[in-house]
Amino acid sequence: MIFDASTRALPLKLSTDLVVVGSGAGGMAAAMAAAEAGVRTLVVEGGEYLTSKDMSQREEQMFPKLLQDGGSQTSADRAVKIHQGRGVGGSTLHNLNLIKRIPDAIRAEWTHTRGLSHLPASRWTALYDELEQLLRVSAVPREQWNRHNQLLEKACSELGWKGGGLSHNRSGCLNSGFCEVGCRYNAKNNAFKVLLPRLLAAGGEVLSNCLAVRVVHDGGAARGVEAVAIDPVTRQVLGDVEITAKRVCLSASATGTAALLLRSDVRDPSGETGNTLRIHPAVIAAGDFEEPVKAWEGIPQTYECTEFLELDKPDGHRVWVLPAFAHPVGTATMIPGHGATHRALMERYAHLGVLTAMIHDLTPGKVRPKGKLGLSIEYWPDEADRAELSLGLWASAKALFAQAGADSVTGAEGAGTGRRPGVAEDHAHREGRAGRGSSAPDVFGSDGGRSAACAGGQRRQAPPPAKPVGRRRLAVPVVDWSAATAVHLRDGPARGSLAVCLKWSTEIRQGRAAQTFPG
Repeated sequence: MIFDASTRALPLKLSTDLVVVGSGAGGMAAAMAAAEAGVRTLVVEGGEYLTSKDMSQREEQMFPKLLQDGGSQTSADRAVKIHQGRGVGGSTLHNLNLIKRIPDAIRAEWTHTRGLSHLPASRWTALYDELEQLLRVSAVPREQWNRHNQLLEKACSELGWKGGGLSHNRSGCLNSGFCEVGCRYNAKNNAFKVLLPRLLAAGGEVLSNCLAVRVVHDGGAARGVEAVAIDPVTRQVLGDVEITAKRVCLSASATGTAALLLRSDVRDPSGETGNTLRIHPAVIAAGDFEEPVKAWEGIPQTYECTEFLELDKPDGHRVWVLPAFAHPVGTATMIPGHGATHRALMERYAHLGVLTAMIHDLTPGKVRPKGKLGLSIEYWPDEADRAELSLGLWASAKALFAQAGADSVTGAEGAGTGRRPGVAEDHAHREGRAGRGSSAPDVFGSDGGRSAACAGGQRRQAPPPAKPVGRRRLAVPVVDWSAATAVHLRDGPARGSLAVCLKWSTEIRQGRAAQTFPG
Protein backbone atom coordinates (compact mmCIF):
# COMPACT_ATOMS: atom_id res chain seq x y z
CA MET A 1 0.00 0.00 0.00
CA ILE A 2 1.02 3.60 -0.60
CA PHE A 3 0.03 6.17 2.03
CA ASP A 4 0.32 9.96 2.07
CA ALA A 5 1.55 11.25 5.42
CA SER A 6 0.09 14.69 4.71
CA THR A 7 -3.45 13.23 4.73
CA ARG A 8 -3.10 11.04 7.82
CA ALA A 9 -4.18 11.87 11.37
CA LEU A 10 -1.14 13.29 13.16
CA PRO A 11 0.89 12.58 15.19
CA LEU A 12 1.33 9.19 13.53
CA LYS A 13 2.99 6.16 15.14
CA LEU A 14 4.02 3.11 13.10
CA SER A 15 5.95 -0.13 13.64
CA THR A 16 7.80 -2.32 11.14
CA ASP A 17 10.78 -4.65 10.81
CA LEU A 18 12.72 -2.45 8.36
CA VAL A 19 12.30 1.23 7.55
CA VAL A 20 13.99 2.43 4.37
CA VAL A 21 14.59 6.18 4.10
CA GLY A 22 14.45 7.26 0.45
CA SER A 23 12.71 5.64 -2.51
CA GLY A 24 15.17 6.22 -5.34
CA ALA A 25 17.17 3.58 -7.19
CA GLY A 26 19.02 2.37 -4.08
CA GLY A 27 16.26 2.63 -1.51
CA MET A 28 13.58 1.06 -3.67
CA ALA A 29 15.87 -1.83 -4.66
CA ALA A 30 16.78 -2.51 -1.03
CA ALA A 31 13.14 -2.33 0.04
CA MET A 32 12.01 -4.63 -2.77
CA ALA A 33 14.68 -7.24 -1.95
CA ALA A 34 13.85 -7.13 1.76
CA ALA A 35 10.09 -7.41 1.23
CA GLU A 36 10.51 -10.34 -1.15
CA ALA A 37 12.66 -12.02 1.50
CA GLY A 38 9.74 -11.83 3.91
CA VAL A 39 10.83 -8.76 5.89
CA ARG A 40 8.05 -6.36 6.90
CA THR A 41 9.21 -3.21 5.09
CA LEU A 42 8.19 0.45 5.11
CA VAL A 43 9.68 3.09 2.79
CA VAL A 44 9.49 6.76 3.80
CA GLU A 45 9.82 9.37 1.06
CA GLY A 46 9.92 13.14 1.50
CA GLY A 47 8.40 13.79 -1.93
CA GLU A 48 5.06 13.02 -3.53
CA TYR A 49 3.60 9.90 -5.10
CA LEU A 50 3.14 10.86 -8.75
CA THR A 51 1.95 8.67 -11.61
CA SER A 52 2.50 9.20 -15.32
CA LYS A 53 -0.85 10.99 -15.50
CA ASP A 54 0.54 13.61 -13.10
CA MET A 55 3.45 14.44 -15.43
CA SER A 56 2.05 17.58 -17.06
CA GLN A 57 5.10 18.25 -19.29
CA ARG A 58 5.28 21.79 -17.88
CA GLU A 59 8.56 22.86 -16.28
CA GLU A 60 7.03 25.33 -13.83
CA GLN A 61 4.74 22.59 -12.51
CA MET A 62 7.08 19.59 -12.51
CA PHE A 63 10.37 21.04 -11.25
CA PRO A 64 8.85 21.94 -7.83
CA LYS A 65 7.48 18.40 -7.59
CA LEU A 66 10.45 16.41 -8.90
CA LEU A 67 13.51 18.38 -7.75
CA GLN A 68 14.89 19.41 -4.39
CA ASP A 69 14.27 23.12 -3.79
CA GLY A 70 12.37 23.22 -7.07
CA GLY A 71 15.64 22.74 -8.96
CA SER A 72 17.33 25.72 -7.30
CA GLN A 73 19.46 23.81 -4.77
CA THR A 74 23.04 25.10 -4.58
CA SER A 75 26.13 24.90 -2.45
CA ALA A 76 26.13 27.14 0.62
CA ASP A 77 27.97 29.96 -1.20
CA ARG A 78 25.68 29.56 -4.26
CA ALA A 79 28.70 28.83 -6.46
CA VAL A 80 27.51 25.38 -7.54
CA LYS A 81 24.04 24.35 -8.60
CA ILE A 82 23.13 20.80 -7.55
CA HIS A 83 20.18 18.91 -8.99
CA GLN A 84 18.68 16.13 -6.89
CA GLY A 85 15.33 14.44 -7.30
CA ARG A 86 12.53 13.64 -4.93
CA GLY A 87 9.23 11.80 -5.09
CA VAL A 88 8.40 8.09 -4.97
CA GLY A 89 11.06 6.87 -7.39
CA GLY A 90 13.60 9.55 -6.47
CA SER A 91 15.85 10.87 -9.22
CA THR A 92 14.80 8.03 -11.53
CA LEU A 93 11.63 10.05 -12.16
CA HIS A 94 13.45 12.93 -13.84
CA ASN A 95 16.73 11.48 -15.07
CA LEU A 96 17.46 10.84 -18.75
CA ASN A 97 17.69 7.03 -18.52
CA LEU A 98 21.30 6.81 -19.59
CA ILE A 99 22.70 3.47 -18.38
CA LYS A 100 26.39 2.60 -17.98
CA ARG A 101 28.26 0.12 -15.85
CA ILE A 102 30.78 1.43 -13.33
CA PRO A 103 34.19 1.54 -15.08
CA ASP A 104 36.47 -1.33 -14.10
CA ALA A 105 39.13 1.08 -12.86
CA ILE A 106 36.71 2.72 -10.42
CA ARG A 107 35.34 -0.61 -9.24
CA ALA A 108 38.90 -1.88 -8.65
CA GLU A 109 39.69 1.25 -6.64
CA TRP A 110 36.59 0.75 -4.51
CA THR A 111 37.57 -2.87 -3.89
CA HIS A 112 40.97 -1.75 -2.68
CA THR A 113 39.98 1.29 -0.62
CA ARG A 114 36.58 0.14 0.67
CA GLY A 115 37.28 -3.50 1.41
CA LEU A 116 34.88 -4.95 -1.15
CA SER A 117 36.66 -8.28 -1.48
CA HIS A 118 33.28 -10.02 -1.08
CA LEU A 119 32.31 -8.55 -4.47
CA PRO A 120 34.76 -10.00 -7.02
CA ALA A 121 34.48 -9.07 -10.70
CA SER A 122 32.38 -12.15 -11.42
CA ARG A 123 29.82 -11.15 -8.79
CA TRP A 124 29.63 -7.61 -10.16
CA THR A 125 29.01 -8.99 -13.64
CA ALA A 126 26.25 -11.30 -12.42
CA LEU A 127 24.54 -8.45 -10.56
CA TYR A 128 24.79 -6.19 -13.59
CA ASP A 129 23.31 -8.86 -15.82
CA GLU A 130 20.42 -9.37 -13.40
CA LEU A 131 19.69 -5.65 -13.05
CA GLU A 132 19.97 -4.89 -16.77
CA GLN A 133 17.54 -7.67 -17.53
CA LEU A 134 15.17 -6.34 -14.87
CA LEU A 135 15.33 -2.79 -16.28
CA ARG A 136 15.31 -4.03 -19.89
CA VAL A 137 18.49 -2.17 -20.75
CA SER A 138 19.33 -2.02 -24.45
CA ALA A 139 21.33 0.05 -26.92
CA VAL A 140 19.37 3.01 -28.25
CA PRO A 141 18.48 2.14 -31.87
CA ARG A 142 20.32 4.38 -34.30
CA GLU A 143 17.06 5.42 -35.94
CA GLN A 144 16.14 7.04 -32.61
CA TRP A 145 19.23 9.29 -32.51
CA ASN A 146 18.08 12.87 -33.00
CA ARG A 147 20.02 15.50 -34.93
CA HIS A 148 21.47 16.87 -31.71
CA ASN A 149 23.24 13.58 -30.95
CA GLN A 150 24.16 13.01 -34.59
CA LEU A 151 26.01 16.32 -34.55
CA LEU A 152 28.23 15.12 -31.71
CA GLU A 153 28.89 11.88 -33.58
CA LYS A 154 29.87 13.91 -36.64
CA ALA A 155 32.19 16.09 -34.57
CA CYS A 156 33.96 13.06 -33.09
CA SER A 157 34.40 11.64 -36.59
CA GLU A 158 35.78 14.93 -37.90
CA LEU A 159 38.21 15.28 -34.99
CA GLY A 160 39.19 11.63 -34.77
CA TRP A 161 37.89 11.40 -31.21
CA LYS A 162 36.59 8.27 -29.54
CA GLY A 163 32.85 7.97 -29.04
CA GLY A 164 29.88 5.66 -29.44
CA GLY A 165 26.21 4.99 -28.92
CA LEU A 166 24.63 4.72 -25.49
CA SER A 167 22.27 2.31 -23.78
CA HIS A 168 19.05 3.16 -21.97
CA ASN A 169 16.27 1.63 -19.87
CA ARG A 170 13.10 2.56 -21.79
CA SER A 171 10.26 0.47 -23.16
CA GLY A 172 7.56 1.89 -25.38
CA CYS A 173 9.35 5.23 -25.75
CA LEU A 174 7.45 7.65 -28.00
CA ASN A 175 10.38 10.09 -28.43
CA SER A 176 8.47 12.94 -26.82
CA GLY A 177 11.64 14.47 -25.35
CA PHE A 178 10.09 15.33 -21.96
CA CYS A 179 12.27 12.94 -19.93
CA GLU A 180 13.60 15.58 -17.52
CA VAL A 181 10.11 16.56 -16.31
CA GLY A 182 8.84 12.99 -15.87
CA CYS A 183 7.53 10.60 -18.50
CA ARG A 184 3.82 11.01 -19.20
CA TYR A 185 3.89 7.82 -21.27
CA ASN A 186 5.36 5.61 -18.51
CA ALA A 187 8.20 4.48 -20.77
CA LYS A 188 10.97 4.72 -18.15
CA ASN A 189 11.90 1.36 -16.68
CA ASN A 190 12.82 3.01 -13.40
CA ALA A 191 12.37 2.48 -9.67
CA PHE A 192 8.75 3.63 -9.86
CA LYS A 193 7.71 1.44 -12.80
CA VAL A 194 9.78 -1.69 -12.19
CA LEU A 195 10.74 -1.96 -8.51
CA LEU A 196 7.75 -0.38 -6.75
CA PRO A 197 5.16 -2.90 -8.05
CA ARG A 198 7.29 -5.79 -6.81
CA LEU A 199 7.71 -4.13 -3.42
CA LEU A 200 3.97 -3.69 -3.07
CA ALA A 201 3.22 -7.20 -4.33
CA ALA A 202 5.50 -8.55 -1.59
CA GLY A 203 3.58 -6.64 1.08
CA GLY A 204 5.88 -3.63 1.37
CA GLU A 205 4.45 -0.19 2.11
CA VAL A 206 5.38 3.36 1.15
CA LEU A 207 4.70 6.55 3.10
CA SER A 208 5.04 9.64 0.87
CA ASN A 209 5.37 13.29 1.96
CA CYS A 210 7.20 11.97 5.01
CA LEU A 211 10.63 13.48 5.69
CA ALA A 212 13.01 11.63 8.02
CA VAL A 213 14.53 13.90 10.67
CA ARG A 214 16.54 11.62 12.94
CA VAL A 215 17.56 7.98 13.33
CA VAL A 216 16.67 6.68 16.77
CA HIS A 217 19.47 4.47 18.12
CA ASP A 218 20.67 3.12 21.41
CA GLY A 219 23.67 1.01 22.37
CA GLY A 220 24.88 0.85 18.79
CA ALA A 221 21.58 -0.50 17.47
CA ALA A 222 18.97 1.34 15.41
CA ARG A 223 15.51 1.56 16.97
CA GLY A 224 13.59 3.49 14.31
CA VAL A 225 13.17 6.88 12.70
CA GLU A 226 11.70 10.20 13.78
CA ALA A 227 10.06 11.97 10.83
CA VAL A 228 7.58 14.70 9.95
CA ALA A 229 4.65 14.89 7.55
CA ILE A 230 5.16 17.55 4.87
CA ASP A 231 2.62 19.59 2.95
CA PRO A 232 3.23 18.65 -0.72
CA VAL A 233 2.74 22.24 -1.94
CA THR A 234 4.16 24.51 0.76
CA ARG A 235 6.68 21.96 2.09
CA GLN A 236 5.75 23.06 5.61
CA VAL A 237 5.72 20.63 8.52
CA LEU A 238 2.24 19.33 9.35
CA GLY A 239 3.01 17.01 12.26
CA ASP A 240 5.22 14.29 13.68
CA VAL A 241 5.67 10.70 12.51
CA GLU A 242 7.31 8.14 14.76
CA ILE A 243 8.43 4.81 13.28
CA THR A 244 9.71 1.97 15.42
CA ALA A 245 11.82 -0.56 13.51
CA LYS A 246 14.32 -3.35 14.09
CA ARG A 247 16.47 -2.18 11.18
CA VAL A 248 17.02 1.16 9.40
CA CYS A 249 18.32 1.53 5.83
CA LEU A 250 19.39 5.03 4.79
CA SER A 251 19.14 5.70 1.05
CA ALA A 252 18.41 9.42 1.17
CA SER A 253 21.07 10.41 -1.41
CA ALA A 254 24.71 11.35 -0.85
CA THR A 255 23.63 14.59 0.79
CA GLY A 256 20.48 13.57 2.65
CA THR A 257 21.96 10.43 4.17
CA ALA A 258 25.05 12.26 5.44
CA ALA A 259 22.97 15.05 6.98
CA LEU A 260 20.64 12.54 8.62
CA LEU A 261 23.52 10.57 10.15
CA LEU A 262 25.15 13.71 11.51
CA ARG A 263 21.89 15.09 12.89
CA SER A 264 21.32 11.73 14.60
CA ASP A 265 24.77 11.70 16.21
CA VAL A 266 25.52 8.29 14.74
CA ARG A 267 29.08 7.40 15.72
CA ASP A 268 31.62 7.27 12.87
CA PRO A 269 35.21 6.50 13.99
CA SER A 270 36.48 7.11 10.43
CA GLY A 271 35.25 10.71 10.44
CA GLU A 272 34.17 10.39 6.82
CA THR A 273 30.45 11.05 7.25
CA GLY A 274 29.63 14.32 5.52
CA ASN A 275 33.23 14.91 4.44
CA THR A 276 33.56 12.91 1.21
CA LEU A 277 30.86 14.26 -1.10
CA ARG A 278 31.41 13.81 -4.85
CA ILE A 279 28.99 15.41 -7.30
CA HIS A 280 30.42 14.79 -10.80
CA PRO A 281 30.38 18.52 -11.68
CA ALA A 282 29.79 19.59 -15.26
CA VAL A 283 30.22 22.57 -17.56
CA ILE A 284 28.28 23.23 -20.73
CA ALA A 285 28.81 25.00 -24.04
CA ALA A 286 26.24 25.78 -26.71
CA GLY A 287 26.62 26.48 -30.41
CA ASP A 288 24.26 28.54 -32.57
CA PHE A 289 23.66 26.56 -35.77
CA GLU A 290 22.41 27.95 -39.07
CA GLU A 291 19.94 25.09 -39.50
CA PRO A 292 17.52 24.26 -36.66
CA VAL A 293 18.74 21.57 -34.27
CA LYS A 294 15.50 21.17 -32.30
CA ALA A 295 17.31 19.44 -29.47
CA TRP A 296 14.03 18.88 -27.63
CA GLU A 297 12.97 16.23 -30.15
CA GLY A 298 13.45 12.56 -29.36
CA ILE A 299 15.68 10.87 -26.79
CA PRO A 300 17.98 13.48 -25.20
CA GLN A 301 21.20 11.47 -24.91
CA THR A 302 22.13 8.67 -27.30
CA TYR A 303 25.82 9.35 -28.11
CA GLU A 304 28.91 9.93 -25.96
CA CYS A 305 32.43 11.26 -26.53
CA THR A 306 35.01 9.36 -24.48
CA GLU A 307 38.17 10.88 -25.97
CA PHE A 308 39.10 12.47 -22.65
CA LEU A 309 37.74 9.76 -20.35
CA GLU A 310 40.84 7.81 -19.35
CA LEU A 311 39.99 6.35 -15.98
CA ASP A 312 42.08 3.27 -16.64
CA LYS A 313 45.27 5.37 -16.76
CA PRO A 314 46.95 6.44 -13.51
CA ASP A 315 47.32 10.01 -14.74
CA GLY A 316 44.54 10.03 -17.32
CA HIS A 317 41.87 12.61 -17.94
CA ARG A 318 38.42 12.32 -16.35
CA VAL A 319 36.13 14.15 -18.79
CA TRP A 320 32.95 12.71 -20.31
CA VAL A 321 31.25 14.73 -23.08
CA LEU A 322 27.55 14.32 -23.89
CA PRO A 323 24.74 16.25 -25.56
CA ALA A 324 22.82 18.36 -23.07
CA PHE A 325 19.39 19.88 -23.37
CA ALA A 326 16.97 21.94 -21.31
CA HIS A 327 13.40 22.98 -22.02
CA PRO A 328 12.71 26.72 -22.53
CA VAL A 329 12.43 27.82 -18.89
CA GLY A 330 15.55 25.92 -17.86
CA THR A 331 17.46 27.29 -20.84
CA ALA A 332 16.38 30.85 -20.06
CA THR A 333 17.84 30.62 -16.55
CA MET A 334 21.29 29.71 -17.89
CA ILE A 335 21.98 31.74 -21.01
CA PRO A 336 23.76 35.09 -20.57
CA GLY A 337 22.36 38.52 -21.24
CA HIS A 338 19.44 40.68 -20.11
CA GLY A 339 16.38 42.20 -21.72
CA ALA A 340 16.59 42.46 -25.50
CA THR A 341 19.85 40.49 -25.66
CA HIS A 342 18.40 37.65 -23.64
CA ARG A 343 15.22 37.62 -25.71
CA ALA A 344 17.27 37.46 -28.91
CA LEU A 345 19.09 34.39 -27.62
CA MET A 346 15.83 32.70 -26.71
CA GLU A 347 14.51 33.42 -30.21
CA ARG A 348 17.39 31.21 -31.42
CA TYR A 349 16.37 28.37 -29.10
CA ALA A 350 15.62 25.95 -31.95
CA HIS A 351 19.11 26.51 -33.39
CA LEU A 352 21.10 25.78 -30.23
CA GLY A 353 23.19 22.65 -29.91
CA VAL A 354 24.48 22.05 -26.39
CA LEU A 355 27.25 19.85 -25.03
CA THR A 356 28.09 19.10 -21.42
CA ALA A 357 31.42 17.91 -20.03
CA MET A 358 31.09 16.00 -16.78
CA ILE A 359 34.12 14.95 -14.74
CA HIS A 360 34.88 12.19 -12.27
CA ASP A 361 35.82 14.58 -9.46
CA LEU A 362 38.40 14.03 -6.74
CA THR A 363 37.43 17.05 -4.63
CA PRO A 364 35.80 16.06 -1.31
CA GLY A 365 32.78 18.24 -0.56
CA LYS A 366 31.14 18.61 2.84
CA VAL A 367 27.53 18.10 3.96
CA ARG A 368 26.18 19.41 7.24
CA PRO A 369 22.68 19.37 8.73
CA LYS A 370 21.01 22.78 8.81
CA GLY A 371 18.24 23.30 11.29
CA LYS A 372 15.74 20.54 11.92
CA LEU A 373 15.13 19.57 8.29
CA GLY A 374 17.65 21.23 6.00
CA LEU A 375 21.25 20.65 4.99
CA SER A 376 24.19 22.72 3.82
CA ILE A 377 26.64 21.73 1.07
CA GLU A 378 30.18 23.06 0.77
CA TYR A 379 31.83 22.34 -2.57
CA TRP A 380 34.33 24.01 -4.84
CA PRO A 381 36.58 21.95 -7.16
CA ASP A 382 40.28 21.87 -6.38
CA GLU A 383 42.95 22.84 -8.91
CA ALA A 384 43.10 19.42 -10.55
CA ASP A 385 39.32 19.24 -10.97
CA ARG A 386 39.15 22.81 -12.27
CA ALA A 387 41.72 21.88 -14.88
CA GLU A 388 39.61 18.91 -15.95
CA LEU A 389 36.52 21.12 -16.16
CA SER A 390 38.50 23.58 -18.24
CA LEU A 391 39.52 20.79 -20.58
CA GLY A 392 35.89 19.71 -20.79
CA LEU A 393 34.76 23.22 -21.69
CA TRP A 394 37.43 23.44 -24.37
CA ALA A 395 36.53 20.00 -25.76
CA SER A 396 32.85 20.94 -25.91
CA ALA A 397 33.61 24.17 -27.77
CA LYS A 398 35.98 22.33 -30.12
CA ALA A 399 33.32 19.74 -30.90
CA LEU A 400 30.69 22.42 -31.56
CA PHE A 401 32.93 24.16 -34.08
CA ALA A 402 33.63 20.79 -35.73
CA GLN A 403 29.94 20.07 -36.23
CA ALA A 404 29.81 22.05 -39.49
CA GLY A 405 27.40 24.72 -38.43
CA ALA A 406 28.13 26.20 -35.02
CA ASP A 407 29.00 29.80 -35.88
CA SER A 408 30.27 31.16 -32.60
CA VAL A 409 30.95 30.58 -28.94
CA THR A 410 30.76 32.93 -25.96
CA GLY A 411 31.40 32.65 -22.25
CA ALA A 412 29.09 32.99 -19.29
CA GLU A 413 28.00 35.99 -17.24
CA GLY A 414 28.09 38.42 -20.13
CA ALA A 415 31.34 37.21 -21.66
CA GLY A 416 31.29 37.91 -25.37
CA THR A 417 31.87 36.14 -28.64
CA GLY A 418 34.64 33.81 -29.64
CA ARG A 419 34.50 33.22 -33.40
CA ARG A 420 36.29 30.68 -35.57
CA PRO A 421 38.96 29.62 -34.86
CA GLY A 422 38.10 31.13 -31.48
CA VAL A 423 38.65 29.34 -28.21
CA ALA A 424 38.61 25.98 -29.92
CA GLU A 425 41.99 26.69 -31.48
CA ASP A 426 43.66 29.35 -29.37
CA HIS A 427 43.79 27.94 -25.84
CA ALA A 428 45.60 24.88 -24.61
CA HIS A 429 45.53 22.50 -21.68
CA ARG A 430 48.50 21.31 -19.71
CA GLU A 431 50.03 17.93 -20.49
CA GLY A 432 48.64 15.05 -18.44
CA ARG A 433 46.42 15.53 -15.43
CA ALA A 434 46.70 19.25 -14.88
CA GLY A 435 46.60 20.58 -11.37
CA ARG A 436 49.18 18.22 -9.91
CA GLY A 437 51.91 20.80 -9.38
CA SER A 438 51.02 22.72 -12.55
CA SER A 439 49.80 26.26 -13.01
CA ALA A 440 46.82 25.42 -15.22
CA PRO A 441 44.55 28.46 -15.48
CA ASP A 442 41.12 28.76 -13.96
CA VAL A 443 38.01 29.41 -16.03
CA PHE A 444 38.55 32.54 -18.11
CA GLY A 445 36.17 35.28 -19.05
CA SER A 446 35.57 38.99 -19.04
CA ASP A 447 32.80 41.32 -18.02
CA GLY A 448 30.77 43.54 -20.26
CA GLY A 449 30.43 41.22 -23.25
CA ARG A 450 33.76 42.27 -24.77
CA SER A 451 35.67 38.99 -24.99
CA ALA A 452 35.72 35.40 -23.85
CA ALA A 453 38.18 32.58 -23.41
CA CYS A 454 37.40 29.04 -22.31
CA ALA A 455 40.27 27.41 -20.43
CA GLY A 456 41.60 24.10 -21.66
CA GLY A 457 42.70 22.88 -25.04
CA GLN A 458 44.76 20.34 -26.92
CA ARG A 459 47.11 18.42 -24.71
CA ARG A 460 49.81 18.53 -27.40
CA GLN A 461 50.04 22.34 -27.32
CA ALA A 462 50.99 24.64 -24.47
CA PRO A 463 51.06 28.34 -25.32
CA PRO A 464 51.32 30.75 -22.39
CA PRO A 465 48.03 30.69 -20.48
CA ALA A 466 45.80 33.72 -20.44
CA LYS A 467 45.41 35.53 -17.15
CA PRO A 468 42.56 34.00 -15.14
CA VAL A 469 39.93 36.25 -13.70
CA GLY A 470 39.62 34.15 -10.58
CA ARG A 471 36.62 32.37 -9.18
CA ARG A 472 33.49 33.03 -11.26
CA ARG A 473 30.37 32.47 -9.17
CA LEU A 474 27.41 30.79 -10.88
CA ALA A 475 29.57 30.13 -13.94
CA VAL A 476 31.20 26.70 -13.56
CA PRO A 477 30.79 24.04 -12.46
CA VAL A 478 27.26 22.87 -11.89
CA VAL A 479 25.51 19.56 -11.85
CA ASP A 480 23.45 18.59 -14.92
CA TRP A 481 23.61 22.01 -16.57
CA SER A 482 25.92 25.01 -16.27
CA ALA A 483 25.69 28.74 -16.73
CA ALA A 484 28.87 28.49 -18.82
CA THR A 485 26.85 28.66 -22.00
CA ALA A 486 28.27 29.35 -25.42
CA VAL A 487 26.00 31.11 -27.87
CA HIS A 488 26.24 33.98 -30.33
CA LEU A 489 24.82 37.23 -28.95
CA ARG A 490 22.40 38.85 -31.39
CA ASP A 491 20.50 42.13 -31.36
CA GLY A 492 16.78 41.98 -30.71
CA PRO A 493 13.76 44.04 -29.76
CA ALA A 494 13.76 45.59 -26.31
CA ARG A 495 11.32 43.12 -24.84
CA GLY A 496 11.64 40.48 -22.14
CA SER A 497 12.10 36.74 -22.66
CA LEU A 498 9.07 35.40 -20.79
CA ALA A 499 6.84 35.53 -23.86
CA VAL A 500 9.48 33.70 -25.88
CA CYS A 501 9.73 30.95 -23.23
CA LEU A 502 5.97 30.55 -23.24
CA LYS A 503 5.94 30.47 -27.03
CA TRP A 504 8.53 27.70 -27.21
CA SER A 505 6.90 25.73 -24.39
CA THR A 506 3.54 25.89 -26.15
CA GLU A 507 4.98 24.96 -29.54
CA ILE A 508 6.91 22.02 -28.13
CA ARG A 509 3.95 20.64 -26.15
CA GLN A 510 1.22 21.25 -28.69
CA GLY A 511 3.09 21.10 -31.96
CA ARG A 512 5.22 18.11 -31.05
CA ALA A 513 4.01 16.00 -28.14
CA ALA A 514 0.33 16.74 -27.65
CA GLN A 515 -0.59 16.33 -31.31
CA THR A 516 1.67 13.39 -31.99
CA PHE A 517 1.30 11.25 -28.91
CA PRO A 518 -1.63 10.12 -26.78
CA GLY A 519 -2.30 11.40 -23.28
